[in-house]
Amino acid sequence: MGIIKAIYTPICDLDFSYENHGDGELNQSFETTSFRKTVEKTLKCKTCFRDRSSAWVYRENDNFTLGYVGYSDMTHSGTGGDRYNVVSKNIENKKYSSGQSNYHVSSALRMDKAVKNAQKYLRPWSPVEHIAISFDDFKRDWRDVGYQADNEYNGKLNVMTNDIRERGNTFKELGHLLTSGYEFLYPNVREMIKEIHDALSELNETKKRPKIHKFIYIREYLGEQQAARFPVNADDYWFDLKSFQQQHRDIQWVKADDLDENDKRKISSLSFLENGQYIDGVGFKAASNCYYVVPEEGRCVV
Repeated sequence: MGIIKAIYTPICDLDFSYENHGDGELNQSFETTSFRKTVEKTLKCKTCFRDRSSAWVYRENDNFTLGYVGYSDMTHSGTGGDRYNVVSKNIENKKYSSGQSNYHVSSALRMDKAVKNAQKYLRPWSPVEHIAISFDDFKRDWRDVGYQADNEYNGKLNVMTNDIRERGNTFKELGHLLTSGYEFLYPNVREMIKEIHDALSELNETKKRPKIHKFIYIREYLGEQQAARFPVNADDYWFDLKSFQQQHRDIQWVKADDLDENDKRKISSLSFLENGQYIDGVGFKAASNCYYVVPEEGRCVV
C-alpha cells in the first residue's frame, strides 16, 4: 500500500504567501506558532503555514515535506481536547485504520514531549518511499500508452463495422469479394482495412514493452552524486511498501557517473520534463532526482 497524500505535499506546491506577508503567526494560535518555531530550531528545518492549527515541516532541497505539526483536537469525536500533534508517515497509531490520516498522528499534552516526537518521527524520505509516492502515477502513464493504442484500434474497427451495419461501401465490398477476383471497388474501404491493421500492429507493439523498469534515485553525498537502483514492475496492481523495504534494507549506492550509458542518456532526456511526465520508451520523471527508466532490451535491470 502507498502513503496517503493527506500527510505530505511536494515542497514546490507549498503556499508561502502567509509567511511572506507575516500572516502565518497572525492566523495561528500561540501554541501552534510556538510549537513550529521550536521544531524549526530543534530539527534545523523549516515550516510553512498549512492551516490555522498546523504547519508543514520541510527541509530545503528535499522533494516532499516531512509531515506536519500543530496544536488542535485531532480525535474523530472532537472531544479529546487540544494537544500538540506530529503527523508523519513513520507513525502508526493503531487506534485508527491505516487509510486515515489519524493513523499517522502522535499527540502529546506537553510541548517538550511533542518536540521529542517530532525528532523521532519527522525523518527524511528514503529512496524506496519515493517509489511508494510516485508508483501510481507512473503505472497510470505507462498503461495509458496501451489504453490509447487499444482505443485507436477499436475506433478504426468501429468505423468499419458501422459501415457494414449501414450497408455502406464496406458491406458492398465484402459482397464483391465473394463474386470477383478481389479488386477493390471502393478505395476508402482499402484505407479502412489498412488503418485497422496499422492500429492492431501498434497495439501489439505496446504489449511487447518491458514491464520491469529501473527506479533510479540520485543524491549528493560527500561532494559527489550517487545513485541507487531498484527494479519496479509497471504492471503490478499496487506497490507493497513494507515488503519492498524488507527486500531492499541494504541499499547499494554507486557513483552516478558509473551508471549505464543508456540510463544516463534517458535520465538526461527526462530531466527536462516537469515532475510527473512520461515518455514512452524512455521513462517517467517522478521528481527532480527520481526517475523510472526503461531498460534496454537484453540488459539487466539493476
